[in-house]
Amino acid sequence: MDENKALVRRYYDEVLTGRNRELLDQLVDPSFVSHISGGADAGVGAYAAAVEATLAAFADLVVTVHDQVAEEDKVPAKPVSPPAIPPPRRPMVRH
Repeated sequence: MDENKALVRRYYDEVLTGRNRELLDQLVDPSFVSHISGGADAGVGAYAAAVEATLAAFADLVVTVHDQVAEEDKVPAKPVSPPAIPPPRRPMVRH
C-alpha cells in the first residue's frame, strides 16, 4: 500500500506541480479509470487530456497532498492547491 501512496504522491508532485507530462504515461496503467464525482468516469486518454487542459489553464499550479489513505489498490488523496485567481478586493469607502 505504501507503494501505491508513493505513486499517487508522485503524480501530484511531479506531473501536476512539476508539469512532467511524459511521466503520466509511466505512472498510469492502461486499465486506469478516474471516478469523477458527479460526472462520467474517465479512461486514460480522457484523463490525460484533462491533465493537459489543467496545466494549460493554470501555469502556476502547485498541488500539495495533505492526506492519503490506501486500501488494496485504491488511494484516495486530499490534494489542495491555492486559488489561481485571488479574490477581488472590496474598495474602501469613506463616508
